[in-house]
Amino acid sequence: MSKQEKQRDDDLRAFADELRQAFGSALVGFVLYGSAAGEDWIAGSSDLNTAIVLDQVDVGALDKLAPLIARWRRKRFALPLVVDRAYVERAREVFPMEIGDIARQHRVIAGSDPFAGLEPEEATLRREVEQEGVGKLLRLRAFYLEHADSPKALEKLMLDSLKSFLVLLRHVLRLNHVPAPAAYPSVLAEGEKLLGPLPAMQQLLMRRGGTRLRRAERELAREYVAEVERIARAVSSLRA
Repeated sequence: MSKQEKQRDDDLRAFADELRQAFGSALVGFVLYGSAAGEDWIAGSSDLNTAIVLDQVDVGALDKLAPLIARWRRKRFALPLVVDRAYVERAREVFPMEIGDIARQHRVIAGSDPFAGLEPEEATLRREVEQEGVGKLLRLRAFYLEHADSPKALEKLMLDSLKSFLVLLRHVLRLNHVPAPAAYPSVLAEGEKLLGPLPAMQQLLMRRGGTRLRRAERELAREYVAEVERIARAVSSLRA
């Protein structure tokens, strides 16, 4: 375990202790999810995504949480998902992508596991994947139009949006009955088997790991948008 990983785990345990002190038995579970719970976490770059599940979430609970979260946000903790037990079950029908991703890759830090065994229905998952695919593509096009003459903005656009399109690709794989891996490099490798080569995304994934881009951002951005268009077409084909 690296020094950064040890510090991350120490911070998680300390956060969990503060939650236990604040909520006692009302804390159902404190869960780490996303890249930090798998292979894609990058020290100093990736946020720590957590879910806090309580017996009941009301204004009083939020007031207790606010000062705790303010302190831990300074240590790269993302704003946590704060829900009650009943919401987790309902969310499987409303936000199947998000709940499915947490259920597939998470680590319990305190309490029980409120996400164990949650499996979204295929019909609701397909509906959200289609909505997300169309919405993300439209936003990408708009940003590209606005910043096409700014290499720095284009690089930021690509790096900031890559993760969300790989998550979308993971669900496209799943709905095509392809085993959907958790790690982004594996998602991209399986995606290329389904859609063909995705070289711009491969380069951007290396950049997230610290490798500099090898080509001009404008050229890479044009290829990136074209690759996202292919993912969007794959999303549309799910309805067929």
